[in-house]
Amino acid sequence: PDITIRLLKDGVEIADAKQTDLVFNQNWHFHLTKHVAFTPKEGENYVCEVTHGTRETRTYGWESNM
Repeated sequence: PDITIRLLKDGVEIADAKQTDLVFNQNWHFHLTKHVAFTPKEGENYVCEVTHGTRETRTYGWESNM
């Protein structure tokens, strides 16, 4: 699968993010994760963008109460 994950702070990709290898389950479902350590500050905006091949990119915002 062609999957792209980007972690962004205020619209800029965060450097040094770590990504796992693509993992398949027995039923051929798969998952991929990406993570980075950060200390949020008031007013900063964090999002995760996920693109599956040529599909539209989905954006997920991080909220401090998560």
